[in-house]
Amino acid sequence: MDELLKRGSNFRPVPTFNVEDASLEEVVAVVKHHEESGIPLMLQNWHKRSSWDPELLSASWLENWQDAGSEIQVRNVYTWDDRAMCLVDYLKYARSTTPFATPEETERLYAKDAPFPTEWDNWLQENLPEYVLNFKSGDISSTLNPELQFESLMTYIGIGDTFTPGHKDLCGSVGQNLMLYAENGGCSFWFMAATEDAREAGSYWRDLGHELDLETHVATVDEFSKAPFPVYICQQAVGDFVIVPPSSCHQVINSCGLTVKIAWSRMIPKSLDIAIKGELRIYQRVCRNEVYRTKTTVAVAIQNCVKEWNSRDSSDNDGLQPLALLLLQLLPLYKQMMIESYDMASPVIAVVPTFGKARSSVTNATFTIPRAPRTMQPVQDRPFAELLELGNTALQLLSMYRSHDSIPVFAEDSLYAENVPPYFRMSCFLHLFRRETELSNNKRSRQCNTYRNLHIRRPDQDPHPIPTDSGAICEGCHLTHCFRHTLEKFNIHCASLLLRIPAYMDIQKGESANLKPSLVPHDWHRLHNSSRSSQSKEKYPSFDSTWEEWLPCLASMYQPQRYPGSSIVLGWYDEIESYSLRINNGATGRANDRSRRTKRKKPQLSSSSSELTSLTSDEYEPRPSARTNGKGPARKRPRTSKELSSDDALSMDVTKHILPKRAPAPNVKRQSLSTTSRDDQISRLLQRVEHLERAQDVARVREDALHERLQSLEAELSSIKAGTRTGEQPQSNWHSWY
Repeated sequence: MDELLKRGSNFRPVPTFNVEDASLEEVVAVVKHHEESGIPLMLQNWHKRSSWDPELLSASWLENWQDAGSEIQVRNVYTWDDRAMCLVDYLKYARSTTPFATPEETERLYAKDAPFPTEWDNWLQENLPEYVLNFKSGDISSTLNPELQFESLMTYIGIGDTFTPGHKDLCGSVGQNLMLYAENGGCSFWFMAATEDAREAGSYWRDLGHELDLETHVATVDEFSKAPFPVYICQQAVGDFVIVPPSSCHQVINSCGLTVKIAWSRMIPKSLDIAIKGELRIYQRVCRNEVYRTKTTVAVAIQNCVKEWNSRDSSDNDGLQPLALLLLQLLPLYKQMMIESYDMASPVIAVVPTFGKARSSVTNATFTIPRAPRTMQPVQDRPFAELLELGNTALQLLSMYRSHDSIPVFAEDSLYAENVPPYFRMSCFLHLFRRETELSNNKRSRQCNTYRNLHIRRPDQDPHPIPTDSGAICEGCHLTHCFRHTLEKFNIHCASLLLRIPAYMDIQKGESANLKPSLVPHDWHRLHNSSRSSQSKEKYPSFDSTWEEWLPCLASMYQPQRYPGSSIVLGWYDEIESYSLRINNGATGRANDRSRRTKRKKPQLSSSSSELTSLTSDEYEPRPSARTNGKGPARKRPRTSKELSSDDALSMDVTKHILPKRAPAPNVKRQSLSTTSRDDQISRLLQRVEHLERAQDVARVREDALHERLQSLEAELSSIKAGTRTGEQPQSNWHSWY
């Protein structure tokens, strides 16, 4: 462990607290402190307390357990494939397998979701502080009805060189992991980041070519040592209880022999704040199930606070103080939920799909505008007046408790003044526009000409037809911009444009609106001329900025992932790809295929699970080009100089647009190499190479476009010869996302 900490200047030991002789109250105080500070914590020596039961908390007891013959799901860390296996058989396998991975092996199994015996749960309830147990005083999801609670208790049974990739626990929950049993020196190495470094961790994972929220990359020690944030490391043994703070990026590597651990998560008020203000927005974009009903938890927790407040004596300040502190944390979240879910012209709460499946929960407005199905109807889940009354009642109680502070009234007018995207209002307007367009039989398509003046463009930048509700018209330049190209070229989200539609603004003022047959935002010409000409350079969205800044960043950074059982309704900003997960395996360097155009380093584990090394070779995964139509191997990029020279005619045609004209050579005597600045020569050569590479890329794009055009003409000619030409204008393949 000491040698490991010396390998990175940013490595820190995880703070520890010895619980052998500590009271449960002292343990709770330490846990609360680290939850607020966001620093990981390890509670040591639970096995040295008198309440520890070594016979019950062992693998031997598990073998004789009444459900030991049941099947569990085990995962091969090389291929990331799951299969069923009897619990007893897995324990035999774990004891007979070598403690470390070998180069020739192809299978190493890890049981991550083994059943959790009721006897162990009873032991936890009797011997651990109530605060750290799920659905107790330290878990705010305990306010939900049992059928709405998410059971997170899990058993992990692993051997050396099995692992859990870098990830964050769902919805900002607090992760907890207690090692019950180990054989042959079994232990686990934890690599964790603090809560405040969550954004930097996500950006760093993107620098490595991976997505932190997808749990597909096992970082090496070398990669952790280069991280731009402190990395907290600990070695977990029997009796060690690891506390992972909310939104902490963490990774676990098992070492040596068999280990048995139990884990569960808790939701605290800080978790709700992290989830609603950040994590859920990412989940909605990538179509990931939130699991925890965070918005319902907020509403029910406020309702319970109000009920308990009314049952107490108003002069009982000590009893009211924790309720007041909780309301102060929850009411801003409650207000944000209603802003996202409320429409004054149509006072209902949205019940909409997260990814193709409707989930009925209070103020669960997960409706993202680009994925709005045309058949979607506004549905009332609960009367808005009822929710508004709940918020105002809580505010009144809070104002009486804090009479020296002025607390604003939770009124309808205030729901328009916050920096929160009004998803439901804009969705209702889009629904109204579509309905009126269909009733009036207006023209249903227009031509997107965003890149009309671009001399050299990609095939997907060509003019193409779009429905009237999928783009905006600029009256200044007389062009129609589809929402996809608006994001790509101007870094502007469609929500920003819908807010500027005159009819939308009239509806929000309670006035009668004159719906035009097209979407014509107010001052759209000035807006796109003054915007940035490229997408955001941020590697991770900053939700502290305005929503008109982070929403385009969110749309351009993330793509939906096909999770098991999901049914995705693709939207304007979604790409059509195969979203099978690719796991960069830390054990062998092999990985499942994933269609992402990134360079990936394939890590592998050496003979010690605490020592991670990287292969020196990079693998480049090219996207199939338009020439192959996905039916054959695409030419790898970049092409060699020999390949480039074979396309001289095409290359020379585009270099005049890319390469600067060469200035005439000055009439001076040639200087020798020794008297010429070597740095200047290198700089000029590098500049020339850069120009040639740009010309090469443009030539490739134009070649693809010409080949696609040729195929289209050949198909049209064949139709004419066959006498089956329909006269309809074909649409570009890229537009099939609509």
